[in-house]
Amino acid sequence: MTNQQRPAVDVVAIAGQYVLVGRRAAGRTITAHVADTTITLEVGDGEPPRTVVRTTTQPVTSIKAHQPPKADTVS
Repeated sequence: MTNQQRPAVDVVAIAGQYVLVGRRAAGRTITAHVADTTITLEVGDGEPPRTVVRTTTQPVTSIKAHQPPKADTVS
């Protein structure tokens, strides 16, 4: 199962599990490949994929998560 998110902060929630992705990933599209025992995160831009062990057995409920709202411009 593949899930895409664009986190506003450095943490994403995938299948009921919170995964730290780092400040550099905030605001960029993250692709998560969810397997039975692992979650592999791809941030892009030449960074190596990150694999973490799953701690939950919940299924993925949203294939493409919502983008964070855009901030109003301040003049």
